[in-house]
Amino acid sequence: CEAKAELGAYVTCIESLYNQVEYHSFQHIFHAITSMNKLIEMVMNSQLSRENVIEEEVYFMHFSMIFSVLIHDVAHTGMSNKILLDQNHAFVGKYGCLSTAETLSIDLSINILFHNEFSKIKCTILPTMHHKIKFGKVIFSSILCTDIASSNQMKMCKTRFDAVKDMLDDNQHVMQHKKEACDTQLCTLVSFKENFRKFAFLSDEELETYHSELVCTQKTLKSMVLIESLMQTADIAHTMQDWKNFVKWNYRLYKELMNCHRQGFMPNPSEHWSKGEIGFFEGYVIPLATRTEFCFSNTTLKLVKFANDNLRRWRIQGDAITKLFILGVENQEAEEDVLRKCFSLSHSTGDLN
Repeated sequence: CEAKAELGAYVTCIESLYNQVEYHSFQHIFHAITSMNKLIEMVMNSQLSRENVIEEEVYFMHFSMIFSVLIHDVAHTGMSNKILLDQNHAFVGKYGCLSTAETLSIDLSINILFHNEFSKIKCTILPTMHHKIKFGKVIFSSILCTDIASSNQMKMCKTRFDAVKDMLDDNQHVMQHKKEACDTQLCTLVSFKENFRKFAFLSDEELETYHSELVCTQKTLKSMVLIESLMQTADIAHTMQDWKNFVKWNYRLYKELMNCHRQGFMPNPSEHWSKGEIGFFEGYVIPLATRTEFCFSNTTLKLVKFANDNLRRWRIQGDAITKLFILGVENQEAEEDVLRKCFSLSHSTGDLN
């Protein structure tokens, strides 16, 4: 059908907007989409689809999450938001200093969706104002939470999770849904309300008319937490997957940051790379994996297990692998050669076999 053809064309258009950077490339998006789809499949019989939700809404949420992953790093420059701010980049001037790269991705992608050439797919996925607002809420909630370098964003994600956790029935481990309004500061859209209105192509009158759909209730807060948990997990899924996948993507991130260092945008990441990964696992990856498994406790997710397995092995091999990373970049070795050396290390000692 026409809508399906337009969707294919839209994906191709979005792919063309991804830069050929080492980590935040379309390859990362492909991996994250695959991971998200698998996560959603595993939780389809859990909270996401068990709580008196009609089938159409489940599929709409599934599509919205995959769409969010597709666009979440569009036009990424390979530079962090801090670097963009420090360099007084033009994107900061246009999108502000809060989650600059994420806001850029949303703006470009949604603007393209509203082009006339994609009118069929837009009408198919957004047939009503209700769908339009719900879609926009998923996009903003999921993409803004991937700004994991923002201490404020991460603090709010944790605060929202704690609020939802307190609402859980300890005996049944299910949400006791209420329509009572929550603290408005817990809503993702508070700091981005104007961007939400603009990027969702909502007029002031429409925003006022459908104001009730933007009120943060206990139910919508829970939905936000589930969305954030899935998105953050899919975004760094390599840390909770098999060892080889983790090391491959870790090397790509290292190469991307080294490119920034060479341009004078940041200090050399090599010195603290090994210890930094341990801190990242302890401070972010394992807590995230734990929260996600808590949110979807009726599934058989093994995120914590894989994260702990990778951390244990990194403690043994991290220093040796970091040295191989450094030499690989310095000598401009092919990625497959560097990874082959990494995977040849002894599991127990970190020495080359």
